[in-house]
Amino acid sequence: AKTEVTVNSGAVTVTGAGDEANATGVNADAHEGGSVDVKTGTVTAISYYGQSTGINATTSGGGTVTVNTGTVNSSTRSESKGVYVENTGGSIVVTTGAVVSNSSSNNGRAYGASISGRSGTTTVNTGSISVDSERYAEGIHASSFASQDNHETLVNITTGSIQAIGGENNKGVVVSAQGSMGTSSLDLTVNGSVNTSGTGVDVSAGNSNVAEITVTQDINAGNTAVLLFKDSDQASLKLEVDGTISGKEHNIVIEESSTTEGIDITVWKVDTSDGKEVIAQKDNVGYFIPENAAEIVNYIIKVEGNL
Repeated sequence: AKTEVTVNSGAVTVTGAGDEANATGVNADAHEGGSVDVKTGTVTAISYYGQSTGINATTSGGGTVTVNTGTVNSSTRSESKGVYVENTGGSIVVTTGAVVSNSSSNNGRAYGASISGRSGTTTVNTGSISVDSERYAEGIHASSFASQDNHETLVNITTGSIQAIGGENNKGVVVSAQGSMGTSSLDLTVNGSVNTSGTGVDVSAGNSNVAEITVTQDINAGNTAVLLFKDSDQASLKLEVDGTISGKEHNIVIEESSTTEGIDITVWKVDTSDGKEVIAQKDNVGYFIPENAAEIVNYIIKVEGNL
């Protein structure tokens, strides 16, 4: 039978009852055609050594989940997720304010939003995202995976600025569009900058799937600013950065064994100070400039005044 659940509340705070107890602020789960609609104010999840999750939203079998909240806070000494979304066949829409996710131990992990779409349509809209972990942190970790024949998997994400600080392995954005059954597409817009102590934006696409990323301001990274991988000429990978791409070690890197066909980068400026290349590709020896580099990178011309 179809089940419909609607929840309206003010602020939500959940603290794990014991040292290793998990804490989840909002858990919204709909299956087999059911629907869940949750509206709250600020959401806070706190655990000591257990996992903490601000929002957990999952669906399958044609279920529908809608979550609207204020600011989301998640903190622990182990694994922290501000927003966790998993769609294996249905519709999920999550809208939040700013997301803050922290892991305070040397062995912890922190994710701002972890999003998995394996079927159906997934939409996530957040404010700014801030993650902090000395070991590993990701502002956005998102995948769109084509898992059913003759079906389309859609993942659409909009955020404010993203900050991932702490360790050198941290990443601002990690997204992929993969799968060989049906088609998948992932569209991410960052309304602001991506700032990270590690890698800025890591994007991959395979088969005939599509990944499109837009950053309206800058990408600043302590290591590589942009890391790209595409395993098929039929896949499409597009990146638009309306500001500057700047990586302390490398600006734009294409992974070893990646095809360069179908990679389209549009950017206002690339930081080539200290002899850094605009774009390079890895191999088993080091880095080289791909032959079609000029075709991959396009520059935005900004004009002031009247035309």
